[in-house]
Amino acid sequence: MSYEEFKRQILTELRKRYGEDAIITVEALPKKNSEHPEGICVRKKGSAGRAVPAIYLEGLYWDYQRGMEMETSMKAVYERIEDMGHLKKMGELAERITDWEYVREHVYPVLLSTKENEKILKSLVSTSLLDLSVVYTIRIDLKEEGNTDTKVNAVLLNHYGISREELHNQAVCNMEQDGYQFQSIEEVLEEMCPFEAWEEEKEKGGNKPPMYVLTNRAKFYGAAGILNRKLLREFAGGRSFYILPSSLHETIFIPAELESNSEALDCMVVDINQTAVLKEDRLSDHSYYYDGEAGDIRMSA
Repeated sequence: MSYEEFKRQILTELRKRYGEDAIITVEALPKKNSEHPEGICVRKKGSAGRAVPAIYLEGLYWDYQRGMEMETSMKAVYERIEDMGHLKKMGELAERITDWEYVREHVYPVLLSTKENEKILKSLVSTSLLDLSVVYTIRIDLKEEGNTDTKVNAVLLNHYGISREELHNQAVCNMEQDGYQFQSIEEVLEEMCPFEAWEEEKEKGGNKPPMYVLTNRAKFYGAAGILNRKLLREFAGGRSFYILPSSLHETIFIPAELESNSEALDCMVVDINQTAVLKEDRLSDHSYYYDGEAGDIRMSA
């Protein structure tokens, strides 16, 4: 069964079950690097336009292709819908994401690969940065239910009555609260590895050039740190660096005076992506160059 056939069958079964009591739609969703960035939304009559949780179709279809029975897939969908208990909380969520005074303090930038996210970028507000795109996420604390985030689309931006530039500047300003910092790769590995394993890694290190990792306190969407030009200037002190996009969550800086082979660095990025990074977390397949004198970033080759 193709993806489109699978989607139609799920919709048919849902409409049989919920009938006239619900509005059932398939909507484009901001799912990174996804082949099928769509989800099912089930709204009770009278709540049209209200934000509700979406059930991602891609994961369900992936399970179906690997042997899950259609009946089991539908059972999983029904359970998710019944467990949502979303009316009150989603009403609260809708109020928050449409209130610019709230959003102003809770919107942050996220870097995505432009090429790998063409579909979802059509529905989101974005700013181009070389071959990357900056999108904007609203972080919301739902207390007992935990944290969630919602990407800003054109409808929301129009509702706020502000420009894309104002949204971008506010999101970048809010990064100051996120605890961005540079750490040497040795410090990062020491935090991650048990003592014995770290001692072994140090012995293997040889004469490799020093590397520095830039990310935020949560180590989540931390690649956006390269937008903080003040932080970069203070760290670089006029020096230039190559930037390796390790993932959406962090970048690696290597002093340019110690490593001039950008092609070798690109190969390193590709290798890391293929062997150590989930597809949905990949940012780019090549390196960038931070010019310490000019204070800007460009493609390295």
